[in-house]
Amino acid sequence: MAITGKKRSRSSALGREQPSRSAKKAKNANDSATPTRPRRSSRAKTPVSTPKKSKAKRTPKRSRRTGTPKKATPEPVKPKRRLPDVPEEEEVYWKHWKQIFLVGTEWENYDAIYDIPWDFDHLNEHLVEGYLHDSPNPKYIFGTTESFEMAPDSSKPDEKEVYLFPVITVVDAKVPPPTKLGITSVQRGEELKDMKDLKMEWTPYFPDRNDPSNLRKKPKVFFLTCTQRRQALDKLSEDQLKEFEYAIPYIWFPKNDLNKDFDTDVHIIQEIGGRGLNFSFDWTFDELDEIIDELLSKEEKEKYGKELEDLIKTKVNERKAEIRKEKQAIKDRINSLTDKERESLDNLKCYKYYPQNEVYPIERTSFINRYYGRAAEVFPPVQAAIDYSNLKEIIPAAESATENATESATESAADKENDTKE
Repeated sequence: MAITGKKRSRSSALGREQPSRSAKKAKNANDSATPTRPRRSSRAKTPVSTPKKSKAKRTPKRSRRTGTPKKATPEPVKPKRRLPDVPEEEEVYWKHWKQIFLVGTEWENYDAIYDIPWDFDHLNEHLVEGYLHDSPNPKYIFGTTESFEMAPDSSKPDEKEVYLFPVITVVDAKVPPPTKLGITSVQRGEELKDMKDLKMEWTPYFPDRNDPSNLRKKPKVFFLTCTQRRQALDKLSEDQLKEFEYAIPYIWFPKNDLNKDFDTDVHIIQEIGGRGLNFSFDWTFDELDEIIDELLSKEEKEKYGKELEDLIKTKVNERKAEIRKEKQAIKDRINSLTDKERESLDNLKCYKYYPQNEVYPIERTSFINRYYGRAAEVFPPVQAAIDYSNLKEIIPAAESATENATESATESAADKENDTKE
């Protein structure tokens, strides 16, 4: 038996025909030409969610500009204020005084105050180690402004300008001063307002703000501050802006009201006998019979004298009733105070601090305002008036008279000699 007859390929043993090489090439060509369907796997496929197409947002169409674009108008630049030409002073170290609000200062002039480096180092020394520090009472500090005139150019002394400068008042009291402001003006009279209405308050002051131990300390110094934003000033009415200008710190002293002098003058406007009368009567100085004789003639006095007399008495009694009512209100207010408040008001002291700058013509005074009255001390001290009574003559009067006589005699003799020569 030949070996070739028994030999079979593996494919023939399985009952399949082995394709020839040419057939394989033809099949591969057909497969590459027509895509075949992929075989399905036996695994279950998880459904795949196809993302929805997001609708593209339409950008708004830009409107076409017609004409040339408007240029932003620049804000008007205020001319820089001329400062006095003065020699340089020593460097100022304590600048925390700028945290104190200067009550009653116009907003338009407020920033110009800081153009000059004002020196309040003496106030800092008193707070840190001076008698203000030694006092056990808290200190309440507020600021105001005063003015002086000075020529910016020393070569032109007649061309003077007005400059505002800060003045600081220290209130030493056991009880905090009232959180009230007096709005006083000729047009509006007097009105009391709470500090919060003008965004003012007493704020604790610590020399080192970043010291964490400040939270555990009891503040001994309070600054009057204001949180009014400059950007919001345009939204305020003219009356509201005027309130900042007319405001002064308020306080009430019982001793002042107990010694208050009440007005005993009554103003009367009345028509009597077809004639209008407009006069004043002070029952402490004027006599009733005399004022009637001045106002009425003899004939009018017989007809209307009694009527005028009764009118004056009625007006006087009404004014006396008002005074009694006001005195009773003062007594009730004093009785409503606690012993601590009354003691604090009786022993309250104020100290007024001016800048130490010596090159500016600053006049100092102890007067604070109509409510606080005068300060117990002023720093630097108020300059005393010059006493000319102790001045001595450098040349005695007798000697000067003798010298003048001899000079006149010699001049007359010289004149005569010149005349004879001529």
